[in-house]
This record gives sequence, structure tokens and C-alpha cells, in this order.
Amino acid sequence: MALRADKLAALDRLLAQMLALPAAEQAAWVDALQGDDAALAPALRDLLAQPGLLDGDGAGDAWSSPLRAAIADAVGVTPDFHVGQAVGPYRLLRPLGEGGMGVVWLAERADGTLGRQVALKLVRTGLQPWRLDQRFERERDILGSLEHPHIARLYEAGATKQGQAFLAMEYVAGRPITEHADAAGLEVPARLRLFLQVLAAVQHAHQRLVVHRDLKPSNILVDAQGSVRLLDFGIAQLQVQGQVQGQGQSDRQPQASLTELGQALLTPQYASPEQVAHAPVSTASDVYSLGVVLCALLSGHGPYAPSRDSRAALEEAILQGELRRPSQLAPPARRAALRGDLDNVVGKALQRDPAQRYASADALAQDLQRHLAGVPVLAHPDSLAYRARKFVARNRLAVAAGAAVTLALLLGTGLTAWQAGLARQQAARATREARRARAVQQFLVGLFDAADPARAQGREPTVRDLAQRAERDLPRLSGDEETTDAVRGAMVDILVRLGEDKRALALAQAQVQQARQRSGADSLQAGRALLALGHVYAGLSEHESALTALQQAQRILAAHRIDEQPETAIEEEIAHELIELNRTDEGVQLLQAALPGLQARLGATAWTVLGVQAELAAALGVLGRQTEALALAREVEPHLAQADAAHGLDVAFLRANLGHLYWRSGRWADAQRVLQLAIADIDRLQGPDNGNALPMLFTLSAVQRDSGAPVAALASCAELLRRSTSAQGAEAGATRARRAYCVAPLLLTGQVAEALAQARRAATGAPRGLAEQRQLDRTLATATLVHGDATDALRGLAQLAAQEQAAGLTDNGHAATLLLLSAAARLAGDAGRAAAAAEQALAIWRPRDLFDSRINAARALLQLALARLAAGTLDAAAAAEQDAETRLRAALPDGHPTLLAAGLVRAALLRGRGQASPAAALERELRAQLQRGAGIVLAPDLPFLP
Repeated sequence: MALRADKLAALDRLLAQMLALPAAEQAAWVDALQGDDAALAPALRDLLAQPGLLDGDGAGDAWSSPLRAAIADAVGVTPDFHVGQAVGPYRLLRPLGEGGMGVVWLAERADGTLGRQVALKLVRTGLQPWRLDQRFERERDILGSLEHPHIARLYEAGATKQGQAFLAMEYVAGRPITEHADAAGLEVPARLRLFLQVLAAVQHAHQRLVVHRDLKPSNILVDAQGSVRLLDFGIAQLQVQGQVQGQGQSDRQPQASLTELGQALLTPQYASPEQVAHAPVSTASDVYSLGVVLCALLSGHGPYAPSRDSRAALEEAILQGELRRPSQLAPPARRAALRGDLDNVVGKALQRDPAQRYASADALAQDLQRHLAGVPVLAHPDSLAYRARKFVARNRLAVAAGAAVTLALLLGTGLTAWQAGLARQQAARATREARRARAVQQFLVGLFDAADPARAQGREPTVRDLAQRAERDLPRLSGDEETTDAVRGAMVDILVRLGEDKRALALAQAQVQQARQRSGADSLQAGRALLALGHVYAGLSEHESALTALQQAQRILAAHRIDEQPETAIEEEIAHELIELNRTDEGVQLLQAALPGLQARLGATAWTVLGVQAELAAALGVLGRQTEALALAREVEPHLAQADAAHGLDVAFLRANLGHLYWRSGRWADAQRVLQLAIADIDRLQGPDNGNALPMLFTLSAVQRDSGAPVAALASCAELLRRSTSAQGAEAGATRARRAYCVAPLLLTGQVAEALAQARRAATGAPRGLAEQRQLDRTLATATLVHGDATDALRGLAQLAAQEQAAGLTDNGHAATLLLLSAAARLAGDAGRAAAAAEQALAIWRPRDLFDSRINAARALLQLALARLAAGTLDAAAAAEQDAETRLRAALPDGHPTLLAAGLVRAALLRGRGQASPAAALERELRAQLQRGAGIVLAPDLPFLP
């Protein structure tokens, strides 16, 4: 029979009463209905007539989506939505899915303000509408409180004039995490790194007292760039003072029923024991579900083995059954990697007692990071043997090298003693060699004695700990200068490999001085010492000093016809420093000249050759030769995924170069992917405080800022400054430059006072080189301008622009100065000067066919539009704004902050034409999207554009 939607609430009530009766009594109960309820008896009989729909395990899931669909079909309810239908400002394109509370459609904005597609969630007419509406409001409130790069964003929440509620959310075109991992053929470490993104998103929700309660692969999508998005907070709940809101509350029925409905709508395969038992839930429930997802991600199967295929049997397995380990379930090729640590990690997450699980998603993440780093996990029972095995596994190279060196020295000691007995004339030499060997032997034995877990007092020493001990003990090695120099040189190399360049600097400088004094300025020993010193300066970002040392080393070593490092190329290192000093053309010429010889000598796929190609690709990208650059990148990148463990550092550095190229080419997703891999690899190999990750973190923060994620950029900046301060000092020139770079994300997120304080701190200190000082001055002027001091900012920018012009500079830096000068002049009341400065900046950027130049040219056009608006030339202002928006739409995705900022300029033009109401509405919508989507807060007068 056909049934009006407004009768479904009554059907809901009667169906619940009927299902509470034994099955044998239900038909008679329906026949006895009276009054208005009797009119619904035919619908209930139709439902009873469908075999299995309302009995068995189905009754336990009475409000599930399949049952609701069957009920709708049985009683003749037609679908509520159709393709092309308008819902508020959106037009429905195609259905994406459905759930207990409604349906989700792919939709697009149809009112002309924005062109992006969204996932539109709609409450569907049907059973228990008041409960669904309340849950819908709950999801809106929860999503509005969550801002995280791995949680699908809420763009808008509203309702039509007819009362149809909707949520417009970020549309994620991706696969469930398990399907993505299998399709991509990810190995176990890559699967764990993917899962760490999930844990970061869940931890963010938990910190805001939000329990998801339905974590499962279909709610965890991975896009084409390998970025996770957590979806569907439809049955999430808020915790209040340690209790889930809604539980234990009986002041009004709707709140309690909301919890009841939410528990029925969970997915049992991923539910925690307390959810299955309808007991109170907490963040520990999400930790359990994460354990089930992790088991499925690693092994391809869930941890349960139900005795039969039914919901009741599954719930029995969750509550009482024996859990299977991932290593038992995984394909044979993956079992060894899961056996041990990962079995224990999953087992701890799946403890039936919530108190025995990981205390948080972050605690689970930390244990997975420990596993990736090769250190003991908390889920494993501690023992001396376990910690010792972990130390050896993590430091195979160092332990093996130490053992080999010690053995060689012991043999050498015996050999020199034997030589001393053969001939009296060699006695003095043999005695000296034996003394030297014994001294080095004792030095190494004492060094590796610290690796004994029994002496470590429960803390395993790392290779970095051993290096620090060796550096401290070096003065006590012996009185033999040659022995001391040999060990000092080795220590410099070790510290550089560990990223401890600041501590290596004094040793490297002493090594050069000693070599020159003892052997001469052009000696082979001096050349080797200069090469090591160049590596140290490069790690400290002292590029002028690094270039000088490397060029001197190359000259000396070439004169001695010595190829000191056959597996590396000094040419690549020199080219890198040239590129860092903006002498990119020279760097490219050097790399192109060196590449054929290296390929002939080492082979086309040698790591040195791949490194030169990656460096060359990045440099070509800077010069705008994108086709050549990306072709080289495509040639290099496949080799990185096939690398063995011995080339872990090579892979990390090559990925960093590719990340820089992808960033400058506007391929932000690719850039973030390879940079995050590079940082994770180098942290795993060198520890989380190494200095070698600093340039990678710097580029990652730039990628995140440019891609429209300043909140993520701030997080990367914070880590960058922490590491830079630890490795190089808070007031070091490189740290000051990095602090200045982190000012822009602060400004974009509305933290203006903090940005100004950081800019002032960065600008205070010893003078820097011209390029660095220009950046510091420009940053301080930007922060001053956004802070509202347009006159002071204008004064500083005018002085800087004059200095640059006097030096004949027409580079990107000068154009950036002019762009800021335009904004400062406009806000200081000089519209003519503002327009002239914007046009000068545009003239620099417009001819350059580079991705960032095209974006910057559009920014210059937007500032030109604002300047012309201030001057009252509205038609010219509108033409500049339209030109800018056309350029941006061709280069940027819908919803990018720079594109939204162009809309704010358009709103200003509407206001200038007297259309105050449309202008206010457009500006309000755009600023809300900037805030919700990217956490961006722009000043009303737009002194600084994203």
C-alpha cells in the first residue's frame, strides 16, 4: 500500500512495539490494532510477509539502512531526491551512498558564487525523523569543531525554505584505506605510515572530546595523492567530564534515544566489546576499532573467527572469542614483517578491557613510530634480550663496523708485534704501530661498551649517543697526532651523517688547520679535510662557506688525481651550493657537464647518477624548464621505491630534491607525498632530531602554505624551528631565516601579534648576506603592515625597494617587495603609488612562464585592482580583477584560498559600485569558507593575500 511520509513516524512507533513481542504473537497483535493505528495494519502485514526481514539477526538491527529501504519499498514511499534537484544553493548530480541518517549526493553549487563540487548529506524522510534530525544537528556541530587535514571538511550547514536540512562537506574522490593499500601494492612500512595519518585525525577529534564510534575502512578514504580523509561523524558523540554525552541522561527522551539509535547504526565488524554490549563508550572504543582497522590493513582480514555467518555469532566472537594475530592472517610474503612487534601492537589495541588498551590514538601512533624506527615498542614485554636485539637491528652498520674495526685492529696488533720480532730495525716502527692500534682498540671497546643494555639503565644508547661519547673521549685517545687526526676525521663524517653539523664544525675546522700545518696547504690531507668541512658548512646552510671549501677541495684532489669518493660527485655538491646562492644557471651547466662522465664511469642507475639527475631536475624547474625537469623526475622516481636498505639516506635526499621540483611546479600533493616519505625515512635512519631533515621540513612547510593549508604549515614550522634551534642555535643565521619564513602562516591564521614578534626576533642579530637580509626586512615589513602600521611598513619597503633598484635587481624578491609596497601605499592613502608599484611587480612576473610566477602575477593584478578601486577607476579595477581570476582558475583547484581571496576583491568592487548587500553576502560566505576550509583569517583591507 502507498503511505504518506508524514505517517512514517506512527509506523515507527508501531513497528517498535511489534518487534518487542515474540514472533508468534506479532500477527495477532497487528490484527487487534484499533483507531488510527488500524490504518497502518496493512503496512505492518506487508513487512511481516517478507521472509527474514524482521526476524533473527535482522531484528537486532531494526533501524539499519537495508531494512529502512525495504520498508520504504513495502509501503510505497518514493525516493526523496533525484538528479538535477535543487537543494538550497546546490544541484544534485549523482548519489554517492546512504546511511542510517540519510543519503549523500555529489552536488555542485548552483547559485554562481563558487563552482566546487561537494558531498551533500541530506536527511531523508522516513523512520524516526525527529531522531535523525537531532543526529544530523549533532554531526553538524561536531564537524564544525574539527579542523584537520585528514578529516573531511565541513563547508556549510543549512536548511532549505521547505525545512530540508543539509551538510555540504568536502568531496573526497578516494578508496577505502584497505583497498588503496592493496591496489598500490604497499609494503608494511608504507601501510603503517598511511595509518599514522588516520591516528593523527582521530587524536585531533579525541582532543576535542569527540568519539567517532564508527571507524572502519569505508569511512577512511585515501585520495590519489595518498592523503587520508576521515569521514562520517554521523554517530559520533561528545564526551563531557569523562562520560559520553547522551548516556545516563534521562531528562528528555530524544537525547537518550539518540544514543540508542547510534548504537544500532554502528558497524559490528569494527565495533568494540563495550559497543556490542551497549555499555558506555569512550575514546578507548575508538582505539579498539582502530586496532581492527589496523589488523585488516596489515593482514587483509579481521581478527575474529565467528562460528557461523550471523551478527549474533560475530558479537559472540567480539565478546568472548579468541582473537587471531595479523601474522596468522596475512599473505605469506607479509607474515615475517608482522610477527612480533606488530602482532603485539594490534593485540594491545584489541584488549577487551578498555583500561588495558593504548591510552589514546596518539599512544598507538607512538608505538608504531617506535616500530618504524626500530626501537622497542611498549606493547612488547620488556627484556634485556629484546632490547639488545632491537639495538643491533637498528644499528647493524655501526655494530658491524665496530666489530670489524676492532677485529682488524686486534689482528693488526698481532701482526705488528710479529713484525717487531722479525727484525730489530723495525722494532721502533712496530712498537709505535702497536701502541696506536691498542689506543684505538681501547677507544672503540670503551665506546661500544656503552651499548651494553645492562649498563644503559633501561635506556638503549643510539648511534648518536655513541658519537657524542666518542667526541667527548677524543682528547684522551693518545698523544699520537696522526691517530688523533684519523679518528677526528671519522668523527666529522659520522656527525655529518647524523645531521649534527653544528657539533662537527669545530672538529672539521681543526682538521683543516692541522692538515695544512703538518702537510701543506695543497696536500692531499688538506684536500680531504676541506671536503669534509664543505659538507659541514652545507649542513649548516652556510652556502658561501660551503662553496668555497668544496671548490678548494675539488682543485686539490684533482691535482693529486685522486677520486676520493668514487660513489659520489663533488660536482653535484658544488652545483647544489650554487643553486642555493641563486646562481642556478651555473649549477645547471656544471651538472650537465658532469653527468655524461658519471654515467659512463658509474652506470646509468648508480646512486650518484640518480642524485645528479634529481638535482638537475630541481634546478631546471627553478629555471622554468618544466618539461625537461619533470621528464628527469619521472626517470628517477621509480628507482627510489626499489632501493634496498643500504641506500636509505640516498633515497631520502633524492626524494627531497624531487619534492622541491614538484613544489615549484605546483604539484603540491606529489611534493607533500615525497617530502613526508623523505622526512620519515631520514628520521628513521638518523633519529628524530637530525639536522639533515631541516631543508625537507622547510620545503614541506612551503608546500603546505602554498597549497592552502597554513595550519599544517604552522605545525611543520614549529617542528622546523625546534630542530633548527636544537641543531644550530636559536640565534643562528639559518634559524633566523627559518623563523622569518614561518611568519606568513601566522599572518594567514590571524595570529598577527605573534607574527610581528617573530618577525622582529628574526630581524634582530648579526647581519646576513644580501639575499637573506632582504628576506628578513621584507618579512618584518609584511608583519608591520598587517598589524596596521601602514606608514612604518611603507617607509621600510620604500627603502628596501630603492636598495634593490640601486643594485640592479629585478628578481622575484624585488617583485615581492614591490607587491607589498603597493599594499602599504594603498593603505597609507597613496593610491597612485600603489598602482605604480603593482604594475612594476606585474611587469617582472608576467613574462616568466613559471607556475609560481603565474600565481604571483595574479596576486599583483589583485593588488592593482584594489589600488585602482582606491583611486576611483572602477572599470580598470574590474578588468584587473577579472584577469587575475582567469589566471588563478587556470592554475588552482576550486576552493583554493588564493582563488577565494580573488572573490574578496570582487566583493570590494561590488561595494565600490554601491551594491553593498550582495558584496556583504559574498564576503561573508568567502571568509567563512576560508576560516572553515583552511583556518585562514584575512584582515578586512587585504594587505596580505594568501
